[in-house]
Amino acid sequence: MACFKIEKDSIARFKNFASFEDAQTYADSLGVGFVVTLESNQDFPPYTRTLHDDMELAKALYDSFVQQNRDMEITPTESQELIAAIGGFKQLVDSGAIIELKLLILSLGGVDIARVYTAARQATDILKIESFIDSL
Repeated sequence: MACFKIEKDSIARFKNFASFEDAQTYADSLGVGFVVTLESNQDFPPYTRTLHDDMELAKALYDSFVQQNRDMEITPTESQELIAAIGGFKQLVDSGAIIELKLLILSLGGVDIARVYTAARQATDILKIESFIDSL
């Protein structure tokens, strides 16, 4: 088997497939916009995620969330709207609860919250989590 990179919006996941066609079929099943490239002619061994790995991803998501809010100059009112909508976010980040974090973001329903946490940002966060979970 070979290892393929399946990427969308510069967010990659790595999986082993018997052929490029198999990898493309899988990428197509994920939705629109996923691009498949050969990463290695040899398969990559499975990787067992650790709590540390999950916590690193959660922290990176949180840091990105905070920085984007700062860049958009979030107001105190908008900050309160975000807290009301995603109040448990930081606790999930601190515990590395990646699956629960994904479920919280999905529960937001893909609608803009307080002008700053847009449906597009939500979709990107979900893509990052799913790619992380779905990689070898």
